[in-house]
Amino acid sequence: MLSFMATALRLHSRGGKVSVTCVSVDGRKHESSEWRSEVEGGVERFIEAGDATDGELAALINGVDAAVMVHLDGHNRGARLSLFAREVAPVQVAYRFCASVGAEYIPWYMGDHIMVPPDYAASLFSERLVMLPPSYLVNSLAYRFPAYPPHTQAPLPQTSPPPPHAPHSSPPSLADLSG
Repeated sequence: MLSFMATALRLHSRGGKVSVTCVSVDGRKHESSEWRSEVEGGVERFIEAGDATDGELAALINGVDAAVMVHLDGHNRGARLSLFAREVAPVQVAYRFCASVGAEYIPWYMGDHIMVPPDYAASLFSERLVMLPPSYLVNSLAYRFPAYPPHTQAPLPQTSPPPPHAPHSSPPSLADLSG
């Protein structure tokens, strides 16, 4: 579910130059949620895949003439990477899942320096990288989630000296081990 992007989608300027279509491949369990309603209300089209085959979904997506498909689920159960293998959009990009998809049919990955550490990017990602400004993930920050229960201050336990061969001390010599 796109709950983490619900506010961004709601703030999207509908009827502008960019038209947004969301395809939910495993969303039936969220059909009556507040998040689902907000996502549906923020986009031009919302397609519930349900039991549709990849061929049926590809025909639906081709019918809306999608220019860009963004894959948000990585290798999670129900992610339907097989739909992307049909190359239903000229530009296919991965986002959100902090790892390479590793599939030739998704040649682009959008992320920032948190999702794609610069020192490891070349060795961990097969995709071409689109680096975003520091953001990690788009989030629906307008929601106030319940506060954690108050933390109670417990007294600290009495400390004792470390054992004779604690990890931070020097290792024992062979003479020490031979007893």
